[in-house]
Amino acid sequence: MPIKRIKLSPVVKRTRQEAERATKIATKQFNRARRTLKKTFAKKKNQRRAVVAVLATAAVLSSVGAYSIHANAQQDRHYLRTQLNNRDVELDERKQRSQTLQESLQAVQQQKAETDAQLQKKAQEEAELKRQIDELAKQVSAKREREKQAQVKVASAKPEKAAPRKSTGGAGNCDAWLKAAGVSDMGNAKELISRESGCNPGAVNSDSGACGVAQELPCGKSGCGGDGACQVRWMNDYVESRYGSWSAAVAHHDAKNWY
Repeated sequence: MPIKRIKLSPVVKRTRQEAERATKIATKQFNRARRTLKKTFAKKKNQRRAVVAVLATAAVLSSVGAYSIHANAQQDRHYLRTQLNNRDVELDERKQRSQTLQESLQAVQQQKAETDAQLQKKAQEEAELKRQIDELAKQVSAKREREKQAQVKVASAKPEKAAPRKSTGGAGNCDAWLKAAGVSDMGNAKELISRESGCNPGAVNSDSGACGVAQELPCGKSGCGGDGACQVRWMNDYVESRYGSWSAAVAHHDAKNWY
């Protein structure tokens, strides 16, 4: 790189100014001696003194000039050496700062690469999670569609025709059917039957397709057809086998709204 022009120090400038003043004084003395010599030659007196004076003046002038030049040269060399040393120190500091910045840049680049890798991994995980969610949504939608189709099939299915079972109370009202079925807890039995079907052997739920006194699902599973006494007897067997008693079945219905 090009070296800038170095300015002289105040000490060097002052030394040069003093040397210039001394040179001017010596020059004036030399000129005065020369004029004196001319006058002396003209008068032909003191010729030797004039020559000595001129030679002495020239010697003084030469000594002053040589000393000034030597002093200026030493000052210049010292100042230039100091400036070069300072420049070397500054260059070393710049190299150190440059190396530090380079290391910092490498650390930042490495951290950026790690962050990019983490972001890419997170994006892949999010994409996989989204795919799983979409898959689950499809499965749920398909399951709902199958359930809907099953409900439609149940609602549209006709009750199975079965041979009527012989009943001790095939004709009559609900109380007679309950007595014929051997129901001991008449109160809870009548309450549950009233909630489900109103003791109507031909009752059909339009939503689920359940039918009969017991609201059989699927409809016709008892095999009683429209025989009310048969349906009540089947319902009594179902309640006692599942809940143990009519009161327990009513309690379950109170909590779940179904039995």
